[in-house]
This record gives sequence, structure tokens and C-alpha cells, in this order.
Amino acid sequence: MHSQQPVTCWRQERQGPSAARNAAVRRAHGELIAFLDADDLWPPNTLASQVEILAGRPDAALVFGDCRQFDASGPRPRTLFAEGGFGRPAWGDRGIVPDAYSRLLRDNFITTGSVVAHRRALEAVGGFEESLGLVEDLDLWLRIAWRQPIAWNGTVCLMRRRHDANLSRRSEEMSLAYLDVLGRQEMLYGDELERRGISIQSLRAGEYLEMARRALRHRNYRAGAKWAHHAALAEPA
Repeated sequence: MHSQQPVTCWRQERQGPSAARNAAVRRAHGELIAFLDADDLWPPNTLASQVEILAGRPDAALVFGDCRQFDASGPRPRTLFAEGGFGRPAWGDRGIVPDAYSRLLRDNFITTGSVVAHRRALEAVGGFEESLGLVEDLDLWLRIAWRQPIAWNGTVCLMRRRHDANLSRRSEEMSLAYLDVLGRQEMLYGDELERRGISIQSLRAGEYLEMARRALRHRNYRAGAKWAHHAALAEPA
């Protein structure tokens, strides 16, 4: 897929990833939007395959693909789809993730750099939430999946650089950010979640319990007890 259009680079004061992506969407002229962080890579023909899928699924708000992580030692042997049991075994052959909203609440299987989205779908939900410093991508995919189908591509559409030290230090922050996103979903959709059989309370309790297990694995018994207590309070009677 080749373009004769020049590449334009914009700079702004550091305001976080959500503000940067929203600013880019506002300045873009095309109907389709793709995101790529500075240290990640698109394999050859990624955009062409994503555009082809969207052309065949006009009802889909976006399409995302598989992701292979790599670091200084080279690429990981298994992709994220393979590690998580995603793709055809989980979603079938229709090319659309069934019940994407409920599935995303339990596991964020969409890597932002693998996404090509319709501009109108991003604008309809207000783009990325700029108050969120982490898990802002999941928050956006959930708001989109509530309204429209989401398509998937079984090929690797992103090579993502992995920073192990950063990930391990931020595990608790990521969990707390995920809990914030659950709270936002509860405020946005309220009773409709119950009508769909979705229990935010159970998801919240499960995340607190995972935080407790993680703390205990690191012999942080005080934190483990605190998160276990939160899990007991969050679990519905």
C-alpha cells in the first residue's frame, strides 16, 4: 500500500498518550485512522490487509490484528493471540468478535498499534479519555464495542517492543487503572449492564483478588491482606 501524500509531524507539550492521539485524529484528513507508537513496527502490508477487511465489513467500527512482542534478544516465539487463546478458536470464522464488549471487560486483547479505525467511530464516542494515564485504550475500545461490531485480523499486524522492567513495576498501577475503567463503565451504562448479564462488581472483586495474589507472590503480606479485603467488600452478596 503506497501513498504519495507527505508525512506531517506535529509536536505538542507532553500531555499523555490520550491527548496526543486525540490531537492527531483532529489533524488527520482521512476517514481511516491508525496508531503506531515510536518504538513499535508494522509488518509489511499491514495497513493494506486491515483496509481490505474493513471494506468487507462496513458494519465494523475498527479492525485489529495479532501482535508479536520483541526485545533485545529477538521476537517472542508465540504471538499474543496464541498466548491468550484468541483468534479463530475463541471468535470463530465470521471475522467479527462476538459479544466484544463483554469479552473486552475481562481481557484487553486489542493492541492499539494493530488497530485501523473509522474516524466517525472514534468521534462518535469522544476519542480517548484524556484523564486516564493508563488503560486508556481499553476504555475507548469498550465505548466503541458497546455501539458497534469489531473486526479482527488473524495475521500479525504489530511488532511491539517489550520493556520488562517497566511492565513489572507498573502492574499495580495497571490494575488500579483497570478498576477506574470498570467504574466508568458502571457510570456510563448502569442498569443496562445488568440487563446484559454483566456484573461489574464481580469483575472488580476478581481484579482485587488478583492484586492480592500478586502481592502475596512477592511476600508483601500487608498489601495482600488489603487487596483481599477489598475483594471481599466488592463481591456481590
